Amino acid sequence: MNARPDFTRPPVLSQLVAALLACALSGGLLGAVSGLFQRDGAPFERIVAAARDCAGYAFVSEREACIRLEAEARLQRDFGVLDARWRAQDRRLKEKLAGSDEWVEFNCTPLVRTAAEAISQTN
Repeated sequence: MNARPDFTRPPVLSQLVAALLACALSGGLLGAVSGLFQRDGAPFERIVAAARDCAGYAFVSEREACIRLEAEARLQRDFGVLDARWRAQDRRLKEKLAGSDEWVEFNCTPLVRTAAEAISQTN
C-alpha cells in the first residue's frame, strides 16, 4: 500500500497570532518578575546589612532581635527625615468631572510617618 496521509498545514495567520501572543505573554511575565525584584530589593538589602552588623551574637534570639532593631534603624535613617507634620498649600478642582478649570486653594498639614516597610501620608 502506497497510501500517504494527508496532513493539512495550519493557516499562516493563526500561527502568527499564536507567536505574537506567546511573545506578549512572556514579555509581560518577565516585566512582572523584574518589577517584583526591583520593588522588594531595598528591604532585603537592609536586612542583609543588618545581619552583617549583628554577626557577632552567639544566640539566635539575640541575633534576630539585633537584626530587627538594625533594620528599623536603617529604615529611620533612610526615611526618618520625612517623619513630621508639614505645612503645605494644596489645590483641587472646584467641580470634578465637569470640565471646570477653576481651582480652589487651601492650606493643609500632611502628617508623614514611616511604618514597617512603607511610607504613609495623611492630610
